[in-house]
Amino acid sequence: MGKNIKSYGYDRIITANIKLERGDATIIAVYAPEEGKTDESSEFYEQLQRIINKINVTDQIILIGDFNARVGNTSIKDVIGTFATRTGKPTETSAHLTNQR
Repeated sequence: MGKNIKSYGYDRIITANIKLERGDATIIAVYAPEEGKTDESSEFYEQLQRIINKINVTDQIILIGDFNARVGNTSIKDVIGTFATRTGKPTETSAHLTNQR
């Protein structure tokens, strides 16, 4: 892999650091475990948080991917608007997602 692309030995998360005119951006691409895989989900989100914690606080973070979570249709400031699923009920996995940095 290139020097700006890192894999963390965890096949569900990869990062790329991009130099921009206004500083750096770190792109994190993820594929979270499916709903119901509690132990695997906990490990995944702990690893994701460790990676986020290592990123320079001045970097822009772009977090993309499949989180296998439904966050419902309630707005959460700075996380999601009201345009999510119309079924409305958050899943257990969504608690991990909405509590990230």
